[in-house]
Amino acid sequence: MSDKNKLGPPDIPEVAYFEKKAFELLGFDVHVTVLYQGPCEQYRVSSCTKNLLDIENSRIIERAKTYIQKNISSELSRDEVAKAVYMSSSHFSRLFKKEIGISFQDYVKQVRIKKVLELLNSGFKVSEAYMAAGFTNRNYFNEVFRKEIGCSPSEYIKGMGHRGDTI
Repeated sequence: MSDKNKLGPPDIPEVAYFEKKAFELLGFDVHVTVLYQGPCEQYRVSSCTKNLLDIENSRIIERAKTYIQKNISSELSRDEVAKAVYMSSSHFSRLFKKEIGISFQDYVKQVRIKKVLELLNSGFKVSEAYMAAGFTNRNYFNEVFRKEIGCSPSEYIKGMGHRGDTI
């Protein structure tokens, strides 16, 4: 069978070159569709697809997570973080839940509890740890701690070194 009679689309080196250069510049594959019209037939050549919007959304959420980590000791609101990543609060909430799988508020609670655990494991007192992690109300902190860890902060301290439960 000669090359003229082979089945399938012709080899179009420009597509492969474009895909390679786009990957080098952007760090991910792009969708390329080329319509090739030969003397007798048409072929559609497509590459692997990654949605650019999904990638940008992931980057926005990563920036939000970084902002939360850097500002965990302060009072964080959804509005404040949304503003930091240049989004409306409602759109940010929906996107955050879609990308992370939990609400913004639940995520902040988890990050704060992780911070408290780090501080307690470093020898901080409970009163110092919960305030440094951004909790402002001791009763609320105790409630969240018990729900996330399964025991009170004082029980956790008594069992430190013997427990492996961190979130």
